[in-house]
Amino acid sequence: CLWGVGGALALLLTLLEVCPRREEIGYGLAVGVTKSRMAWQFMVEILLQTVLGVALGLLIGGWTANPLATQLAQGHTIAMHGGVLWNVTWIALLACLLLAIIAGVRVALFRTAQLTHSPYLNSADPTTKEQ
Repeated sequence: CLWGVGGALALLLTLLEVCPRREEIGYGLAVGVTKSRMAWQFMVEILLQTVLGVALGLLIGGWTANPLATQLAQGHTIAMHGGVLWNVTWIALLACLLLAIIAGVRVALFRTAQLTHSPYLNSADPTTKEQ
């Protein structure tokens, strides 16, 4: 359950960061930046943030897992195996890569027809007149 909630929050934060950047993508495309270059920029931004968070979480988790488990087990010594730590590390790094790919796909799915579309004109609004 905790993995699912954490993954959903990471996905939500990634989407909140890349979705409202329509103007930035449009401006980059208008001045000649390719979609692949822009997608690479978005992917690197997300990777830097998520890998830093994973590294910090692994350090805190690695240092506090044994004392916390001992407290929860009412004084019995519980050791964390190295295999568990490596499994968590690889899963977290794969999640970082997946979030970076999602950020890159946002740029790849940007339609260049949106560059000339005004967000202020609504064709369904009867008060606006076509010229």
